[in-house]
Amino acid sequence: MRYLSIVFSLIFVFLAWSANLPAQVANATLSGAVTDATGALIPGAEVTAANTDTGIESTVVSNDTGTYRFASLRPGPYEVSASLPGFQTQTVVLNLGSAQQIARNFTLEVGTVATAVEVSVAADEQLTTLVQSVADTLRAEEVADLPLVGRNVSEIAALSVGGVIGGTNSGTTFAGIPAQGSRSVNIQIDGMTVNNGRHEQGLQAATAINPDMIAEVRIVVAAVDVETPGSSQFQIRTKSGTNEYHGSAVWNVLNSSLNANSWTNNRNARDKDWFNRNQYTASLGGPIVRNKTFFFFLFDGQRALTKQTVETVVLTDTARQGIFRFFPGVNNGNVDQARSGAGSSLRAPVVDASGNPLDWTQVPGATGPMQSFNVFGDSLNPGDPLRTGMDPSGFMSRLIGDMPSPNAFNGGDGLNTAVHRWTRRVTPGRLGTGANPLSFNRHQFNIKIDHDFNPSHRLTGSWIVERRRTTNNQVSPWPNGFDGDGGTKPTVYTLNFTSTLTPNLLNEAKFGRRVTTLEWLPPYLHSDPEIAQAAFDYMPQINGTPVLMHPTLFSRNMINCQGLCANIGNKSPLNTFANTMSWTTGSHSFKFGGELRLQSSLGWSAGEVIPHAYGGDGDVPVTGIDQIPGLLPSNENLAEDVLLSLSGSLEYIAQKFEIREPTDTRFLDFRDSWAHSDNPPGTNGRLKDWHMNEINFFIKDDWQVMPNFTLNLGVRYDLIRVPYLLSASGANFTPGLEGGNQTGWGYTGDFDGWMGGGTERLGPDTRVVPIGAGSRYPDQGIWEGDHNNWAPAVGFAWSPDFLGGDRTT
Repeated sequence: MRYLSIVFSLIFVFLAWSANLPAQVANATLSGAVTDATGALIPGAEVTAANTDTGIESTVVSNDTGTYRFASLRPGPYEVSASLPGFQTQTVVLNLGSAQQIARNFTLEVGTVATAVEVSVAADEQLTTLVQSVADTLRAEEVADLPLVGRNVSEIAALSVGGVIGGTNSGTTFAGIPAQGSRSVNIQIDGMTVNNGRHEQGLQAATAINPDMIAEVRIVVAAVDVETPGSSQFQIRTKSGTNEYHGSAVWNVLNSSLNANSWTNNRNARDKDWFNRNQYTASLGGPIVRNKTFFFFLFDGQRALTKQTVETVVLTDTARQGIFRFFPGVNNGNVDQARSGAGSSLRAPVVDASGNPLDWTQVPGATGPMQSFNVFGDSLNPGDPLRTGMDPSGFMSRLIGDMPSPNAFNGGDGLNTAVHRWTRRVTPGRLGTGANPLSFNRHQFNIKIDHDFNPSHRLTGSWIVERRRTTNNQVSPWPNGFDGDGGTKPTVYTLNFTSTLTPNLLNEAKFGRRVTTLEWLPPYLHSDPEIAQAAFDYMPQINGTPVLMHPTLFSRNMINCQGLCANIGNKSPLNTFANTMSWTTGSHSFKFGGELRLQSSLGWSAGEVIPHAYGGDGDVPVTGIDQIPGLLPSNENLAEDVLLSLSGSLEYIAQKFEIREPTDTRFLDFRDSWAHSDNPPGTNGRLKDWHMNEINFFIKDDWQVMPNFTLNLGVRYDLIRVPYLLSASGANFTPGLEGGNQTGWGYTGDFDGWMGGGTERLGPDTRVVPIGAGSRYPDQGIWEGDHNNWAPAVGFAWSPDFLGGDRTT
C-alpha cells in the first residue's frame, strides 16, 4: 500500500509537468499539544482518534515538542484519547467536518491505570478552529430540517447567512460578489469540482443534490487558505455507510389541485396554472465488512408534467379549398378586433364568436355584402399564371389534411384564418442556461464505497449518474404534430486514496471526473426511434434528400423547428488529478501538493444540415389578386399568402455546409455527417472541441508557536492555460489572425474604419487562420498567457489564556 501511494504521487507529478494546472480539500485535520499539569510539553504520548460510526481508529504519537497531528481524518463523530503510562487518560468527544482544521490540546494529570477516564465534550468548533476562512457548516440533521420545497440542496445557498441574495440563478450574488457571482462559485462534491462545465446555470451542480445524500454542507464566503482556491466555495460531503444499517424512503408531491390560484389569474378570470411533480427517493447505507468496508446507495427519481394552453392560427374550412372571403371596403377583423384605422387601413370585426360572418350592415365601413373568390383564379380573380393550383408535390394537401380545425375566432382574420385552441401536456424543463432540475423527468443513482485496508491505508470512491429528459423543446403547435426532445446525462466520479507512509508523513492522492452533456433533438432525431422515423418520413424527399418545409403562413406546423432544427449539444468532461503530502516535524506541520485539471468541451450546432424550404414569392410577385375591386391592402396581402401557401411557392432554400479539417477540399453536408458513426447523429463533425488545462501548486505551514497560538503561512501558484480548439483528427484548429489588425481589408488602418476605403494598399489582407500547436503559428494563442498568479496567505489562530482559553479564539 505504501508503494502504491508513492506511485500515485509520481503519476501526478508526471501529469503536472506534461500538461502545463485549484486544490480541493475534503478531510479534516486535528492537531494540538499534550502537556502535563505544570504546562510542560509531553513527548511520546499516544493520541487515538476513533470514529464512533465506523469503529475505525487512527493513532499518532506526540513528537519531541509535545505536538501531535492527524493530517487527514474522515469527517464524522470521534472520541479522541491521549494517554501515557503514569498519567490519567483523557478523552474528548468531537465532530469533525469537511476541510476543518481543529486544534485540541490535552492536559494529562498524573494517575494510574486504574484511574477513571475523563470524558468531555469539545468546545464549539468555531472556538478551536485553525482556519481563517469564513464559512457556515450545516450537518445532515440541519439540512433535513430546512424547508427545501424542491428537495434540492442548492437552495441552501439562498438561506445561508453569508451566501446568495435573490436565489440560485445566474444573476444573483454570492459572498458579496455582485451580479454574476453565483455562477462563479466553486461547487464541490467530496472534494471535487462539479460545476457545469459549459453553461451558466447559476449556483447549480452538474447533478441534482438530494438532502438524503448529504452528510454535510459547507459554505465558504471568504477563503483564506492556499489549499482552497477562489473567493467562495459551496462544499458538499455525501453520506458514507457506518457499522449500522440506515435507510430512508421519501415521496414528495407537488399537485396543483392543492394550490390556491394566483392573484393575476383570479383578476383575469383564468384557471390556476397546472403543474404536477412527483419526487421519490430511497437510500440505504451500512457495512459490507464491519469496521472495514462500508456502502451508501441512493436512488432519486422525478416525474414532472405541466399543461399549457396553446393557440395556433389555422385556415378556415373554406380557405383550405382556396376560397378567400372578404367584405368590400373594410379589412377583415376577428371577433375581438376593435374598429381601428381609416380609409384603406380600416379594420373591423367581421365574424361572431362562432365564426359566422356578420351581416354586412353590422360591419363598420363595409360597402356591401361579403364576397369570395378562388385564389387560383375565377371570374372575380384573373389568377396568377405561375400559381394555378395546389402544390404539385402533394405535400401541402397532406399538411392541410393534418391541420386542426379552428375552434376559436379571436385570432387571425376570422373569415380565412382563425385559432385552434388546445391543451398541451409537456415535461417543462428547459435545457442550457438556468436549467432547473426541478422541472425535468429525471432519475439519479448515487453509490459510495469506503474501504480501510488497514489503519494506514484507506480508499473512498463515489459515483453519481443522472439522466434528465424534457419534451419542452421544438414542440409542435398542432395536437397531432411531432415534438422534439432533449436531455442531459451528467456523471461525477471521485476516488481518494489516503496513506500514512511514516508516523509523520501522510499522502493523499485524488482523482475526479465530471462529465456534463446536453442535447436538443429535433423530431426526426427523437430519442424514440418510432417518433424519429415517423417525423423523417413526413418530410418530402427530393432526389433522396429530405427537405423540411416552412410554408408561408405555417412556418411552424407538424414539425416545429427553424434554423436550429438539428442535433444541438455538447459534452464537457473535467478530469482532475490531485496529490497532497503532509509532513509534521517539531512544531511545524507542512502540507504541499497540487492539482491538474484537464477540461474540454466538445460542442456541435448542426443548424440547417438538411435543406429548409421557406415559403414566399421568391422575387416573383403574385399577380391577379391585386385587381379585385373592393379588396383592401391587408386582405390582399393575406389572400396572396394563402395562395403562396397552398401552391407551395418558395422564397428560398437554406442548407448548412461545413468543413471538418483544415485540409478538407470540399464542403460537407448532412450525408457526410450521418455517415460517420463517431459523430452525434445529424451533426457535421467536431469543429468546436475546446480544451483548457490548469495546474496549481501550494505549500503551507501551520506552525504551533505555542500550545494556544498557531501561525499559518502559505503560498499558492495557479497556471491557467490559454484555451485552444482541436479538429476531429486532433490537429489544432483554433482561429486567429494573420496579417494583424492594421491590414484589415487591405486598404484600411483598422477594422473600425474599413468603410472609409483607401487608395494605398497597407499590406497583405488580414485572414482567419489556424494557430497554436501544429499550425504555422505554434506560439500564438487566442490571448496572451498569464504566468504570474502567485497568492500568499498569512494568518494566525490564538486562544488567549487570560480570556478563558478555549472559550475565546
